[in-house]
Amino acid sequence: MLRLPIVWIIFCLVCPALFAQTTNTDAPGAPGVDAHWPSAAKNGVGTANTIASKVWFTLNNGALTEVYYPRLDVPNVQSLQLVIVGDKVETETDDTVHRLEVIDNRSISFRQINVAKSGAYKITKTYATDPRRNSLLIQIDFVSRTPNRVFVYYDPSLNNSGMHDTAWTEGDALLAVDGDKASALISSSGFAATSNGYSGKSDGLTELRHHRSGFETYQRAVNGNVVQVAALNCFTVAFEETRVTLALAFGKTPREALANARASLAKRACTSALSASRGLMILSATGKCSSTCVAA
Repeated sequence: MLRLPIVWIIFCLVCPALFAQTTNTDAPGAPGVDAHWPSAAKNGVGTANTIASKVWFTLNNGALTEVYYPRLDVPNVQSLQLVIVGDKVETETDDTVHRLEVIDNRSISFRQINVAKSGAYKITKTYATDPRRNSLLIQIDFVSRTPNRVFVYYDPSLNNSGMHDTAWTEGDALLAVDGDKASALISSSGFAATSNGYSGKSDGLTELRHHRSGFETYQRAVNGNVVQVAALNCFTVAFEETRVTLALAFGKTPREALANARASLAKRACTSALSASRGLMILSATGKCSSTCVAA
């Protein structure tokens, strides 16, 4: 009875090493396929209740769609969603049934609930902006009947353009920039592997669809329609709920965006977010996978 979990624990431990063996510096396939904005239809639009945070986010079809910063006429995100790899490669948008809940009628924060069409797994994502910073926090709860690898797929379209972004990995962060608009994406549990590629050519999802074993861990993609993909830690054991939090932040420079992301992921910032928006979560100081967050 313990054989399957043990196999997947071993795989989880060796998986980063397997990815690392194929690390490349620059992604091929520039500039990628043409960039197109998603549908204008939205299930939810959220923001903070303060003027200190200049981030507005939108939700549709089970995923995060456009995120606006620092004004409502400057979109910076094409989409952010999870990719689930088991017997096949699935995405939240295409392979789950979606439901949206308003967390509190007094706040503009939401919970997306996506259930696999096969019934194999359930994803619950809770969204709220940090009222003190230009950051969006996404708490992810994942439970599955079978072992899976889970990836986050992030398609930045900074500065209202999807074709001139530059993206790279720096430590435990995915950074991207176009002019004076930059984004940073980090996880409370870290990333097992990351890749920066060109959409439709060398991005991680395209490569996973070609061979489910993994993707080339390209360090950098320059001046194109870039996509960033990261393997999430701790999402491999069946029948065990896993919880992590993502911080997606923005700034005039990559350094500013990363500083916002790290501050928002700290316990004090999330406690403030809970108090101000009445909606999200309180992060523990441990930063561990299954005990990272406690629901508000």
